[in-house]
Amino acid sequence: MPIQRTRGAFTLIELLVVIAIIAVLAAILFPVFAQAREKARQASCVSNLKQQGLALMQYLQDYDERFPATVSEREGVLANETSPQAALAYSIRGRLEPYIRGGASPSSGSVWRDPSAAVAWPVQPTSGAPSPAVVYWPNDYGFNVNEGAIAAEEGLANTGISAASSTFFTNNPSFGFSDRTSLAAVQAPAGFLVATDAARADSAVGRGSLTPQYLDPRNMNSVLSYWPGAWTASPSQAAAAPRHLGGFEALYSDGHAKYKQPASVWRTPQDNDFRYDPQP
Repeated sequence: MPIQRTRGAFTLIELLVVIAIIAVLAAILFPVFAQAREKARQASCVSNLKQQGLALMQYLQDYDERFPATVSEREGVLANETSPQAALAYSIRGRLEPYIRGGASPSSGSVWRDPSAAVAWPVQPTSGAPSPAVVYWPNDYGFNVNEGAIAAEEGLANTGISAASSTFFTNNPSFGFSDRTSLAAVQAPAGFLVATDAARADSAVGRGSLTPQYLDPRNMNSVLSYWPGAWTASPSQAAAAPRHLGGFEALYSDGHAKYKQPASVWRTPQDNDFRYDPQP
């Protein structure tokens, strides 16, 4: 007569052990998966900046090695910008549109969108001006522009530049670039910052500029000045955004892009990556 075998059920202790093992594995693997996803987004971000860098190199060749002017309504007279088409000509996206595949496209996957950026872009109207009547082209990146020249040319009242910003950039003409900046003026092309991941601490969408400040990696709603004695940190102005594992991708004027920690672009007010004439 064959022996009949019976299957024993899991005991409660065995079940708890299995659950504990699964929980431990999940605790180990989930952060790894999250970090891998962020690394993929970071790779997409640096690719975007490299494409922007190539476009800038072509722009420089076509415009007698002069950098673009500043961005959006801060460059043009506000009253003349009554449509997205008119505003595009003044934006950094408009300046580089002919040199980038997809041009100034705001669609998901364009070179102007960082997949790690949290702020949703407003819908760009097809015609007419939105309310308030300022048309601009949003951007997840900020270009290291000097706004002193624009304030002087257009008149401060006709720009979106604050008096404090105008004073800072006028007093520090080698911080950032404008259409007055030539490629020959850049003393260290591999060390002159052109653009970074950028955002505003007040969560409003960025417009493509960058100021000498950065978001606190521990609290992205808090903004810190790189030069507290001269630049007052403002949540309503664009700052370098360390949204990639505590750092940001940075584009330099020789066209290369690399990952940077916030502190690594600033040594002293005389020696930093915002200046095209650093003095170590």
